[in-house]
Amino acid sequence: MSMPLDQCRLCTFLIAFLFDADLPGVVFDVNPEFDHLGDGNAREHDKVSHCEPDQGGNRAGHRDVADAPDHVGQKDRPGLVEDSDEKGKNPGDQPQDGDRAQHRISPAAGNVMLSHVEPLGKQNELSNETRSPKYAAARLRFANINMPDDRSHRGPHPEDARLFAPSQWPGLRDAVADFSWLLGRGYGDVSALKLVGDRYRLDQRQRKAVTRSACTDEARALRLSKQGTREELAGRTIHIDGYNVLTTIEAALGGGVVLVGRDTLYRDIAGLHGTWRRVEETIPALRLVGQTVAESRVMSCIWYLDRPVSNSGRLSEIVRGVAAENGWNWEVLVVPNPDNDLAGNPQIIATADSIVLDRCIRWFGLARAVITAKATGAYIVDLSSTT
Repeated sequence: MSMPLDQCRLCTFLIAFLFDADLPGVVFDVNPEFDHLGDGNAREHDKVSHCEPDQGGNRAGHRDVADAPDHVGQKDRPGLVEDSDEKGKNPGDQPQDGDRAQHRISPAAGNVMLSHVEPLGKQNELSNETRSPKYAAARLRFANINMPDDRSHRGPHPEDARLFAPSQWPGLRDAVADFSWLLGRGYGDVSALKLVGDRYRLDQRQRKAVTRSACTDEARALRLSKQGTREELAGRTIHIDGYNVLTTIEAALGGGVVLVGRDTLYRDIAGLHGTWRRVEETIPALRLVGQTVAESRVMSCIWYLDRPVSNSGRLSEIVRGVAAENGWNWEVLVVPNPDNDLAGNPQIIATADSIVLDRCIRWFGLARAVITAKATGAYIVDLSSTT
């Protein structure tokens, strides 16, 4: 009888916890934050790593557990949590003979960073022996199971300063152009991204940035032909793809990377998965949206939130509260699938979702307008070059 993945992982943790076992294919690393508990051999992040043979029987390089790449701006698949803290690695890297290959498990697969573990000194129920340094890694990993994500900012990944430094932009732009070219000739997302990512030796987060910035020449021309101007907003109702617009502005205010795609729209890297959480940038982001549309003399705003996304009801109350405090004419709709409602709407919509953009009548880049005018310190990475 096969055992579910979560149960297998739990059994692994328990075995290592009880017997300090060095299990084949499993590596326990201690975060430097907890270095005083172990022997000092700590890595930047605590991860569980697994060995996996390739088709030739050799140890394969690690493969990040992540979603298949999305089309530009497409909403990530529901049921997962945000993976903005996942540390990407180049899938082309291969370990030396005899090395233990590492298969990183992403936060989307249930991992939570060690920064959320309660200090071990508070776990008084542990015996003196189990509190000893040699059990630290297993004990920390065991304590991490199903811990909630309590990050307070939608900010940058620790590696973003390196991965998206100006010196990286030319290569990323070339990768976006090549990926877009392949998509325009019928290549599938996965195969095209692997070809381009390996060619330019891109990190996992860089690959995600490429997918969110790329589109075919045909799609780009179609989207730009539907782009509305700020002057068109006066006296009209704008229909807002709530999560799509809000999370990008939150990322900009939090210091996260904001991408400029080939279609000129602004997008964040992580996107949104099955759970939304309030961060410190949420209220400021909503206020900036309100100020921007008020300055454009918009008559009213209708926000669309995904009902399948956790905490949509809570966000709807926050949006209504901000609107009431400022006297803005806003309405919030929590619907099963905002894409369908927005794509078929004859009014101007605000989104960066590729599916909606290709089907809608008229769109306006609200996130770009807000960030350009109100968040001048945002870290913008322009990958819109068409060459």
